[in-house]
Amino acid sequence: MGITLVINPGSSSKKYAFYKEEEQLLVVRYEKSAAEFHSVVTVKGTQNLPVAITPELYRDALSDVLRIAQTEQIITAISDITNIAVRVVAPGTYFQQHRIIDEAFVSALTAVVATVPLHIPPVLEEIKAAQMLLPDTVLLGVSDSAFHATIPTAMATYSLPATVDLGIRRYGYHGLSVHSIKDALPEMLDSLPSRVVVAHIGSGVSVSALEDGVSVYNSMGYTPASGILMSSRAGDMDPGALIEVLRKTNTNLDDAHQYVQTSGGFAGLLGVSDLRVVLEKEQSGDPAATTAMEMFLFAIQSQIATATTAMGGIDVLVLSATAMERNSVLRARVLKGVQFLGVVVDNVTNNTLHEQTGIISTPGSRVTAVVVPTDEMGIMARLAADNPAQTRLAV
Repeated sequence: MGITLVINPGSSSKKYAFYKEEEQLLVVRYEKSAAEFHSVVTVKGTQNLPVAITPELYRDALSDVLRIAQTEQIITAISDITNIAVRVVAPGTYFQQHRIIDEAFVSALTAVVATVPLHIPPVLEEIKAAQMLLPDTVLLGVSDSAFHATIPTAMATYSLPATVDLGIRRYGYHGLSVHSIKDALPEMLDSLPSRVVVAHIGSGVSVSALEDGVSVYNSMGYTPASGILMSSRAGDMDPGALIEVLRKTNTNLDDAHQYVQTSGGFAGLLGVSDLRVVLEKEQSGDPAATTAMEMFLFAIQSQIATATTAMGGIDVLVLSATAMERNSVLRARVLKGVQFLGVVVDNVTNNTLHEQTGIISTPGSRVTAVVVPTDEMGIMARLAADNPAQTRLAV
């Protein structure tokens, strides 16, 4: 079997991974901030120190990744790469399937750039680079919403009549993350619990409900900008309030998507989008940061309650993604607000768990609380390595 290359592009980062079957061989992450660009290489589980890079190298990251893969003897030639998976975050029924990336796919993706301005332009850039550097390799567009295609109509439909004809509905996102967690739970808990709520809390934030392993709710809706306020996304707002803001700020409709996805959340409240900086400001006594964190935690806890309602109860609450995997104090704060569901935290275990899978509730807790690191890249590799014709809907 050949090598699978996984590409996960973001608005301020790019992540690449090489797999042979299900073994992760190499991960290269590139990140940019207002002050710097850097890369981090992990070879077979061993992570090197961050290295400063130029903006030009960040732009041409895929070329650098292929060079590193050959230097580290992960591949001997470009032809060793037999499959490429690219994470795609886009609304519409067309993007509820994993699809081979061809001219029609690129055209459909280009048509919704204005709707998802943070996610789609980087994806199009990576597709273009991959087609140029690996022209003979099959590219699979792996949908981040396919896993949520099972959300019932009653939970996915908006009430304005035009939405049906326009294909506007709740699609849900972070599906690859939730899929990876669903697959990890049986080994961890001996079986897949009947009613699972997954809180994915990183730069992007969402809460999902899984009933017998099937998605029945996700807090994100038509676009990833909805639901919980995030680093720079406004989250849910009264439509009347949003229309009034757009009117009074003279923001036209063409710019509205960009506005609500880049000017809201922590960026809108504090002028910073990094949750780590927000927490530092809160600890230093900044009242605005304190209010922002109260808003953030309340939104997460409210969505956990909503997801529980979608299933009529909860057996397991999963905390995942960077903020939950790394910050035990923040985990405890999230769980404190949902104690009424029956979660009792084991503080000793919670405080010692860092970037690991583990149960952080007490043995007597009615609801089991667990930390499960997300593995979007692993799921993508598995889907790409399968026959693409069979990877229609993630199940």
